Amino acid sequence: MLCEKCGAQLREGAKFCDVCGTQTATEQTNIQEQMLQKRRENPAPYIKNAVIITAILFGSAPLAYLLTGDLLAVWIGLIVAGVFSALSWILGIIQQNKYKKGTGNFDISRKR
Repeated sequence: MLCEKCGAQLREGAKFCDVCGTQTATEQTNIQEQMLQKRRENPAPYIKNAVIITAILFGSAPLAYLLTGDLLAVWIGLIVAGVFSALSWILGIIQQNKYKKGTGNFDISRKR
C-alpha cells in the first residue's frame, strides 16, 4: 500500500507513513468509526437545550401576569413562547441527528 500524501511504500498494518507521518486511510477510517460510536453512545445535549429553553419561555408567563396583570399580554407571550419553543425543538432534533450520524460540520479527520 502507498502513502496518499508522499507515495512512499507503507509497512503492513502501519498507522502512519514512516516518511511524512500522514495517517493511513485505514487508521483514519478506524478513528472515524470510533468517534461515531462515541457519538451514538453519548449524544450532544441539543435536546436538553430545547427542554431548558421551553421551560424558561413558558415559565415566564406566570411572572409576566404577576408583573403586568394584563391577561392579553400573557396570552401573546405564550403564543410567542410556543413558536420559539417549537423552533428550538425542531432545530435540536435536526442537530442531534446530524451529530449521531456524523454529518455536518463535525470534522474529526483534521491534521494534527
